[in-house]
Amino acid sequence: MKQVLGLLVLSVLLPMSLGQLEAEWNRTYGGTGWESALCVAGTGDGGYILGGRTEPFGGGNVDAWLVKTDSEGNEVWNQTYGGKEPEYAECILETGDGGYILAGMTESFGAGSSDAWLVRIDSEGNEVWNQTYGGTGSESAYRVLETSDGGYILAGMTESFGAGASDAWLVKICGQQTGHRVPPGVTGFVWLIGILVAGGIVYCCKKWAARRPQEETPAHLANHREWLRRMRSTG
Repeated sequence: MKQVLGLLVLSVLLPMSLGQLEAEWNRTYGGTGWESALCVAGTGDGGYILGGRTEPFGGGNVDAWLVKTDSEGNEVWNQTYGGKEPEYAECILETGDGGYILAGMTESFGAGSSDAWLVRIDSEGNEVWNQTYGGTGSESAYRVLETSDGGYILAGMTESFGAGASDAWLVKICGQQTGHRVPPGVTGFVWLIGILVAGGIVYCCKKWAARRPQEETPAHLANHREWLRRMRSTG
């Protein structure tokens, strides 16, 4: 884990009228490399935390990257996470104790060609622990939520489990116990791109296509579908 400089842009918009927004301020964070922000969350101190990826900073191929800012977008700290292969931060969430939980993808650790990745981080950006989830195929986590029992629930995609070329995937983590479910639905290339837990019910937003994302062309975009799946919290 190393401190880095890279390029991200954070903008705060003020509502003016319906259909019109004005930027109050915007900030960039970066140097001459390639960086992107994939997620952002507000923090309890009024600031923001951005998650994404950076290259070539951090020493790896592509590293997961977090940038913590104050309420005006001024950088407080930034850190990278990962090994020698690509890692992405797809979702970042402030936890109840003032730390953070990062969900994403790793190719440096785990059992498959890529694995879903959870990284627990303290309030200063220092890694507390990290854990991978998956089989011998490719997995990735796109969303994470903290649950009322002190655990976490991940939403993402799996190629190791389920019936399709890739399937939507839920992973529940509580202490040392982990369980996972592949929600029923269509076959093809499927991802869980959103998740909400309310009243003991898990709501999942699922996306699928007939082709892999990297093979998409404008003619194939119409094949994408999104839908909402309602499940009990037990899966």
